[in-house]
Amino acid sequence: MTAPAEEARPPGSSEARSGAHRPPRQKRSRQTLSRLLGAAEELLRDRPFDQLPIASLLDRAGISVGSFYARFESKEALLPFLRTRYLERAQPIADRVLAPERWAGKDLEQRARLLCRYVVTLYRRNRGLLRVLWLEGRTRPETLSAAAAEHRTKLYGRVADAFLECEGEIVRPHPAAAIQFACACITAICRDMLLPGPQPDPLNVQLDDRDFANDLADVMLGFLRNPPGSRAQS
Repeated sequence: MTAPAEEARPPGSSEARSGAHRPPRQKRSRQTLSRLLGAAEELLRDRPFDQLPIASLLDRAGISVGSFYARFESKEALLPFLRTRYLERAQPIADRVLAPERWAGKDLEQRARLLCRYVVTLYRRNRGLLRVLWLEGRTRPETLSAAAAEHRTKLYGRVADAFLECEGEIVRPHPAAAIQFACACITAICRDMLLPGPQPDPLNVQLDDRDFANDLADVMLGFLRNPPGSRAQS
């Protein structure tokens, strides 16, 4: 597919740059990259990545076309840096949410509702960015870094540890695996209902975030509190 005219590369810029996905070492280059990533995140709030013109991105970041193509072959080359930036920002937030003192004295229902409020808030605040990162991971799984996989594994493990403190309320035969499965389910529901698609979804029910989080918690609790093959109690 031919790139739009406004995204045409300057002469001599088509060759891949060595180490294109490594963070720049020089301070000025790091500042340039930071402006690009910040501009991309801002623009992704209003439009999908495939409809984000390079010209708009560079104008928002205050960077020339030549400076951009001196390092990047295309806007897609920014995606690994956007993923790393998101993970670096998400980690301390997860640390605060999953701090043991926040869970102390809470039963299974309280923990489920706290977790689901956090997940809904996370998706709502980062919906444009998370959509493009998810699509990139689905269509090009080789772009997923070991750090991203490790982040998800550790996050699910920490949630399982927190919920296993209420193991007596969980009736599934393998509680730790059941908790992680429930986490995957509520994550998938958030992705389908909160991340913007190319067209409006006619089946997408619009809910207040608090109500939506409570509905997710009900789904999670209904699964964890009922043995395999049973129906959730009304």
